[in-house]
Amino acid sequence: MTHVSFRIDETVKSDAENLFSNLGMSLSTAINIFLRQSILQRGIPFAIREYPFWSPSNLAHLERAASDYERGANFSRHELVDVDDGQVVAR
Repeated sequence: MTHVSFRIDETVKSDAENLFSNLGMSLSTAINIFLRQSILQRGIPFAIREYPFWSPSNLAHLERAASDYERGANFSRHELVDVDDGQVVAR
């Protein structure tokens, strides 16, 4: 066994420790699983994607909603925003 040291945000570490504790494992075990799966799959073992909230279409929707709010328009009903196939859409 060897020891590895790296820097991580305190909140990320705490949240991860809580999550993995709830799953019955330590942070060290979770990191070992990630590394072993990375080796087996010859890459990151999950898709890395942009969070849809920051997509151009959702930001445009939020800007329109803020503009409507400032003008007092279109706030008699609430529009739900959802993601379909990676695209943010108003429902």
